[in-house]
Amino acid sequence: MDAYLHSLIIFAIAGNIVALPLILLGRRFGLGCHPIEYLALYINWLVFVLLVGSVFTDLNEAMVKLEVGDTELNLVFGIAGVLSGLSFLPKILFSKAKANSILITCMTSIFITIIYSKFAVLAFLFTVEGV
Repeated sequence: MDAYLHSLIIFAIAGNIVALPLILLGRRFGLGCHPIEYLALYINWLVFVLLVGSVFTDLNEAMVKLEVGDTELNLVFGIAGVLSGLSFLPKILFSKAKANSILITCMTSIFITIIYSKFAVLAFLFTVEGV
């Protein structure tokens, strides 16, 4: 299976396992989920794939050059999915505030993407021999 599709499937499964209960919990507080908020869930995957694409030609080449197997790929994108799914949490925590819930979710997703990308890039840098 192609590494992009494999990573997207693992990311989507992990992200939805965390995000769907938070969306349902948000409905108890009278908060709906806009489709843009749900699409913001996948910003993390897109940025990580673009980061890999900026260093290597594609994700498959990165796996070969860094000697990363499917298990490590599942772990990296599974953690990214769980963290992205948590981007709905501040919307629930700040449900009493008069703030735009779409803005809160999108900003949280972007902040999680920045933080996770820094740690993931550092982890991949330390897998290269000689660092």
